[in-house]
Amino acid sequence: MNVNQKNKPLIRRQAGWIAYVSTFPPRRCGIATFTTDLTNAIDKLFGPLIKTKIVAMNLTKTNHPLYLKKVIFHINQSCKNDYIKIAKKLNLLKEIKIVSVQHEFGIFRGDHGSNILLFLKEIKKPVVITFHTVLPAPNKKMCAIVQAIAKYAEGIIVMSHSSKEILKKDYGLNPKKIQVIPHGIHQTPCRTNKHAKSVLGFSGKTILSTFGFLNPNKGIEYVIKSLPKVIKKFPDVLFLVAGITHPAILEKKGETYRNFLLKKVQQLGLNNYVFFYNTYFDLNKILRFLEATDIYLSTSLNPNQAVSGTLSYALGSGRPVISTAFAQAKQDVTKDVGLLVDFKNPTAFTKAIIKLLSNKKLCLQMGKNAYDYTRYMTWENVARAYMEYFSQFSPELILEQKTACHKK
Repeated sequence: MNVNQKNKPLIRRQAGWIAYVSTFPPRRCGIATFTTDLTNAIDKLFGPLIKTKIVAMNLTKTNHPLYLKKVIFHINQSCKNDYIKIAKKLNLLKEIKIVSVQHEFGIFRGDHGSNILLFLKEIKKPVVITFHTVLPAPNKKMCAIVQAIAKYAEGIIVMSHSSKEILKKDYGLNPKKIQVIPHGIHQTPCRTNKHAKSVLGFSGKTILSTFGFLNPNKGIEYVIKSLPKVIKKFPDVLFLVAGITHPAILEKKGETYRNFLLKKVQQLGLNNYVFFYNTYFDLNKILRFLEATDIYLSTSLNPNQAVSGTLSYALGSGRPVISTAFAQAKQDVTKDVGLLVDFKNPTAFTKAIIKLLSNKKLCLQMGKNAYDYTRYMTWENVARAYMEYFSQFSPELILEQKTACHKK
């Protein structure tokens, strides 16, 4: 008689370290947050034999934040020699099986972030590049740099199918070399927002919200301009804006954009309806903030924005979304989960907000649909997808499922 035992837990071959070249907390940066969430998920699922290590990108030679122990090296993003020196050090570490470069043009300095090529020319380990930004219709210089980066990479990860198509058509990259893995989201329960509103002191209010680093490309002024007509019809509406000014913008222009928004609020008589949280929320506060939200507003003015972590988080929290039609939104904000609006169009925001607030049943169903749709995007699933892809280029990272079958 054959007796089939249940699948035993994952058995791992002897593995090692995965080194991530990225910004990392306490540096405040969307890429840093992404890398933290991804590496934490991989550590949780596949540790301790598989360990994540960080090569942290620093703004300057003297700017060395107090990092966690998993940060093994630093690179001053403007120092060309650092890229070469650190690549050589990584080559000497037998524990490192693969290098994951979290790519954003501004992180690496040089012409269109060309400094990263110094690292890629020197590194001998397998490299996988995650492109966080993919711009269509590049100029010749940008195209050449992206093509050069791709040449040194064993594999490429992007977060949307549109990004893959752009790399194929506009940059001439081989689509077989490109893997689509979505931006991760945190696993949260799908529940009503009554309790969260009470905690934040907004019981009985209808909450519109947005969050993330403030910068002039955020487009929040167009929502503010849309609100007088909304409030006339729904006087219980509040618009909450959470987030500090982007550090790079703050350094160059100070709080010019925030002050512009505050002035616009005052001019329109919206002081009792628009509230700014000038603070960097930790994860728990962001999730509570989203839980209290009735409709999330994604307001980017960049039509080529490949991915928005804030949009992904909002959908993953089960919130209906009204978004400008940037690249990721056109893929993820379907008619089942929200509405798309034109850029720089307050009237479009007014109509969309009123449409959803006038139909609570539709709003609730969109939120439920958004929650259901995004389950494949949880960090656990994203971490598994990354590990499966990494294992194609480093056999020592292959995870095996062991099953046993005994005969009697």
